[in-house]
Amino acid sequence: MDGSAQSDARPTVDAPIGGSTGTPTSVSVGAGFACAAFTDGRVECWGENSQGQLGDGTATYSTKPVRATALTHGPVTAVSCGNEFTCVLLAPKGTVECWGLNASGQLGDGTTMNTKTPVAAMGLTGVKAIAARGLHTCALLADGTVSCWGMTTNASGGTSRVTVPTPVPGVTGATAIATGEDDACALLADATVACWGDGTSGALGNGSTTSSATPVPVPNVAGATAISAGESYACAVLGDGTVTCWGNDDAGTLGFRIDQLYSTTAVAVPGLTGATTIAAGYDHACALLANGTVSCWGDRFNGAVGDGRIEQSHASPSPVVQLSGVAQIDANGASSCAVLADSKAILCWGMNSFGQLGNGTTDSSGTPVMVQVL
Repeated sequence: MDGSAQSDARPTVDAPIGGSTGTPTSVSVGAGFACAAFTDGRVECWGENSQGQLGDGTATYSTKPVRATALTHGPVTAVSCGNEFTCVLLAPKGTVECWGLNASGQLGDGTTMNTKTPVAAMGLTGVKAIAARGLHTCALLADGTVSCWGMTTNASGGTSRVTVPTPVPGVTGATAIATGEDDACALLADATVACWGDGTSGALGNGSTTSSATPVPVPNVAGATAISAGESYACAVLGDGTVTCWGNDDAGTLGFRIDQLYSTTAVAVPGLTGATTIAAGYDHACALLANGTVSCWGDRFNGAVGDGRIEQSHASPSPVVQLSGVAQIDANGASSCAVLADSKAILCWGMNSFGQLGNGTTDSSGTPVMVQVL
């Protein structure tokens, strides 16, 4: 990239992708890889694969999607990618299976053994949503409670390795969940947000830098409709279409300045309206707007913001060029992906050192490129 803005012409989509039996419904971005769930219940993954996180039974990275195999207990309805591991939600019973790195018990099977093929997270049924990030995973259950496993914050503020899904005390009425690198948040039925885990950079949003094993309310966040968590920070979409964030801000991830190290309370992302969902990456964040476009902010290096530039961080939101008609987004590491509503294509942008953009190359891109889905 030459550092200049690129043409706004959208990448050409010749035909719907995903084969004759299904099209992509959602995409999840992990650390150096990504996976997509399809209407026919399959999962395809691409990028880094040293721990078998692509699910194809190998440890070989792939610059194009490969199919995750051995999913025999039902079709996949959702997928979530962490750091070198992947988890999926299966119909019809709402069970969870995971594969890849397991040193912290993040696969939930009661062991710390890595695996290149899926294993069941123990004791889970009736799961409505899953969120994997860092070295831990959380599941939202039908009764509004949340269970988590992997590397978690304990009562003394340190960390503990939990190898089976364990209920988070004090969470009731949850409607959505988000996991950050070392923390997690729940959106509650009353449209408020509560967070728990490592709070040393203000990621819990409660005005302190104290960690907590139990959820603490995020003040001044009311009317929330969506949440996401990144590297020691989190964001919420409010009912009026604005976005507020809290926690680590060393790359402008809170959307208002770059020289602010962190904020322990929620601050509004300026100039952003019409947001419907939010995706927090490592050092950048993206918002999907009601008009089907996407705006991102934070660390521009490797093109993560998607505005065609790769130089210094950019705190205020910038539109992702060549992108419209978006139905769903996700971000992690230094890359982001989007599923288009009309053609059901997947486009990704940012870092591509392991092929995590899925376009058959390892060239990073500051503008969206097409994932070459099977």
